[in-house]
Amino acid sequence: MMTGNGQAVVELKNVHKAYGSRQALKGLDLQVEPGILFGLVGPNGAGKSTALRILLGLARAGQGEIRLFGQKVKHVGPEQRARIGYLPSETEFYPEMRVKELLRYAAGLQKKDCQARAAQLCRALDLDPEAKIRQLSLGGRKKAGIVCAMQHDPDLLILDEPTSGLDPLIQSVFFDLLHQAVARGVTVLFSSHNLAEVQQHCLQAAFIRDGRILVSGPLHELMSWSLRKVDMDGGPDPAGLPGGSHIRHGGARTQFWYQGAMPALLAWLSEGQVRDVTIAEPDLEDVFLHLYEDTGTPDSKGEITAC
Repeated sequence: MMTGNGQAVVELKNVHKAYGSRQALKGLDLQVEPGILFGLVGPNGAGKSTALRILLGLARAGQGEIRLFGQKVKHVGPEQRARIGYLPSETEFYPEMRVKELLRYAAGLQKKDCQARAAQLCRALDLDPEAKIRQLSLGGRKKAGIVCAMQHDPDLLILDEPTSGLDPLIQSVFFDLLHQAVARGVTVLFSSHNLAEVQQHCLQAAFIRDGRILVSGPLHELMSWSLRKVDMDGGPDPAGLPGGSHIRHGGARTQFWYQGAMPALLAWLSEGQVRDVTIAEPDLEDVFLHLYEDTGTPDSKGEITAC
């Protein structure tokens, strides 16, 4: 759903959050446009869950600015949460409840009649509403959490590692449901370790590390920015190549990253005794690995420069 004024649905500006002496977020900036699937990618401890919890009002930022649905908020409250569906990374429910009782309970918190939508989602996800929570597998509990998050048709879905525990068939169904929601104007923000699913399903993504966003933007831009993976047999030493980085040697072959103009790379290769060379565009996993090398640092524009 649009915010009504063309602004982003989610904005975090210079957000800090500390737990005692540990800084979980260190000036995090994040912007999510309306009506898209947005992936937040990073390793454990990077700050993904903390950022999502701040957007839900489950944690308070130490400093920084929060905007939801185009409005600045000091702290996220009931008015904003009524428009949000949330799935935590780990779902724990009352074990003696039946699924249908859990869904009615969750709908009551939203003060909405969600029976028809809940039944539709249960059928799609192959979730038995008569089953008791204690009878469900990890994947079954995750499916129950998905229905709780989606049954009230929120404007914003915030999903923390939503596919962990789901089998591949249900994962496919789940993303079909998300794409249907986006087609209706819903904004979806989810964190993930699974780079393949982010690459396949997201329009935009952000990479987070150590409480900061390293780079954010459309997927096609994140996967290009002139970065190439070079694998060559023989040839000159890439240590002398401007824009070359993360060099690995294996026998006669050398692999390295190159960020720069293609004519300069080809001219450099022509100077050496190259017996064979492969120059490939990166996939999202390549980008992720490149960004998380200690020698990759973000420049002032949020782009990554090898040094």
